[in-house]
Amino acid sequence: MKKKFVVIGTSAAAVGFVNKVRQLDKEVELLCISNEKELPYNKCLLADYCAGTKQEQQISTLTQTLCEQKNIQLMLGTWVTKIDSENKTITCDTGTTISFDNLLIATGSSPFIPLIKNINNLDGVFTFHTLQDINNILSFIQQKAVRRAVIIGAGLSGLECADSLVEHKVHVTVVEKTAQVLARQINKQSSDFIAQRMQHHGVQLLTQESVQEVIGVNGSVAGVVLQSGQQLPADMVIVATGLKPNSQLAQQAGITLNNGGIVTNDFMQTNSASIYAAGDVAQVKDQLSGNLVQSCLWPDAMMQGMIAACHVMEQPKKYSGAVIYTSSAFFDIKFVACGPFAQEHEYTVHEKQGDDFYHAFLLANDQLKGFLMIGQVNNLGMLRRALLTGQSIDL
Repeated sequence: MKKKFVVIGTSAAAVGFVNKVRQLDKEVELLCISNEKELPYNKCLLADYCAGTKQEQQISTLTQTLCEQKNIQLMLGTWVTKIDSENKTITCDTGTTISFDNLLIATGSSPFIPLIKNINNLDGVFTFHTLQDINNILSFIQQKAVRRAVIIGAGLSGLECADSLVEHKVHVTVVEKTAQVLARQINKQSSDFIAQRMQHHGVQLLTQESVQEVIGVNGSVAGVVLQSGQQLPADMVIVATGLKPNSQLAQQAGITLNNGGIVTNDFMQTNSASIYAAGDVAQVKDQLSGNLVQSCLWPDAMMQGMIAACHVMEQPKKYSGAVIYTSSAFFDIKFVACGPFAQEHEYTVHEKQGDDFYHAFLLANDQLKGFLMIGQVNNLGMLRRALLTGQSIDL
């Protein structure tokens, strides 16, 4: 009798899993279930899609034709409401019960929505996380002739969103509660470098500020009120204040969590032997610290999915753990950061800077502990090896 593997989710971890399983076995039954109605796509490219530099088909990861060729069944626009780990079944919002031999939870994450007055009550408030989000934003810009937007949050998503909206001739103000952009990933010097690029592109940055209220007129966004009392006019508000793992199903099924993420072993297996987890929803080992962390990297999620696939196919390979880094491109610059720059005072900092780049390296006893590059991004392989091995490098 053929085995049946079910995946909840269709993003990076799911794609890595089904592709690897199909590579190892042409006959095993594969089913991917997603609450999104769209075919699987690469979320890392949503900002490019929003900016208009990529079309929807260019960010696709699994087309209908490819699924048919690989005999992968897709069940889109469907919510899984329950996991029964003991009986190896899941229940969907349609009332359908589906059995599995092994289950991969790849449910990803969802935007965190802060407690702001009227944020859920007005037309023109969006998140920037899914393809549907982007399509809603683009449609709203066109229909309402949006001229001004306020983005809440200056993390990676907020900056990528700001950069893409500039391409639509929208005047953007980014409101950030901390003293700098990317506060968890970079230092003050590099934040200042990015802030200058934002200003050059016409984006206003307000730090150490927060939105207290979204103002509405006739049910639509008209502006925001800041903590300082200042009012900003706006036709659109986009919330980019971080993500939270979609682990509720796992929790209800008795699967062990840590800080909201699903705890996994070296094979992406949970405490329930037939159930695996990968991607944003999973907690994995950080290769540098040894701590359990959430890795939100697309390539890492793909690898986790493949590791789970190898294990269910009884060809186990150990997952070596994550090396957490952040990389992107916005405001005509490339950016990559890895390491504890929020605690850079604990290290020796080696800096290089020019008109079009900024580099910083964290050192402890001449060993590399972190790197940050903006503008000119090079030697990433060498730097990553130096982090993992402790070998000395010539800076």
